[in-house]
Amino acid sequence: MIPSASWNSSHCSLPLLDMAVVGEDPAVFTTDTLPSDARLLPTLTNAYLGTRVYRDILHVNGVYNGAVGETHRADLPSPVNVKMDVEGADDLRETFCLDTRTGTYIHTAQCSEHSATHRIYAHRSLIHLLAFSVTIARSAPEAKPIKVNLHTQFKPESPDLDLQKGPDFLGAQYAGSTTS
Repeated sequence: MIPSASWNSSHCSLPLLDMAVVGEDPAVFTTDTLPSDARLLPTLTNAYLGTRVYRDILHVNGVYNGAVGETHRADLPSPVNVKMDVEGADDLRETFCLDTRTGTYIHTAQCSEHSATHRIYAHRSLIHLLAFSVTIARSAPEAKPIKVNLHTQFKPESPDLDLQKGPDFLGAQYAGSTTS
């Protein structure tokens, strides 16, 4: 089944528009379902880093593996392979948006009481940065807790590089490797 898609000039901002409405910006693609074939998920890149949304592989410009005739881009683990879901909302509506002007993928889960927005992007000026953010906003003055789950299968492992854990830096950790 091919998901329906439409263009939305609101850049995925709330409130959500009817999916059948065609907006003014042909660079923004919005749908309410993801494709069943993962190969059709959008790619995010800034020409240095690139990944496919909800996939475990990250590619870096100039990082290859293999010898004569067997060379290929090295597959690195993608730290932004994170999926979001919201619990406890009966009237939850989800949209998935690719804004090709900003290079941003946006998943929004909205109900009558709150919304959660998950953004993934390859930074345009800090080219070594691939990032995601989650924003939660209440639309009703309730004290009821909002539960947003983030799921990842990230493992600092690669079939192409021998990744080693680096020293902690201000509470952050990283993995690195050398190439020859």
